[in-house]
Amino acid sequence: MDKTISAFCANEQADTQHSVDIDSIGEVVLTCGCGRFIKFPAGTDAATLKAGLEVHKASNEGQITREKIEAMQAALIASL
Repeated sequence: MDKTISAFCANEQADTQHSVDIDSIGEVVLTCGCGRFIKFPAGTDAATLKAGLEVHKASNEGQITREKIEAMQAALIASL
């Protein structure tokens, strides 16, 4: 069964659709289209997942992405 939910992607710096899966050891894995993922412990219920996603967004919103750092580095090097 494929299920997607909206969750904050630290890389995209936006709420994006994430696929929801349970891995082989029961962990809940939410994967964004960009490939980044968020993991929660086995046995995580819906209420705990929603609360965890709020904490995840608050902790990651406004953070600079690896791609932005690499672009800034490339721009700096190119301008030297």
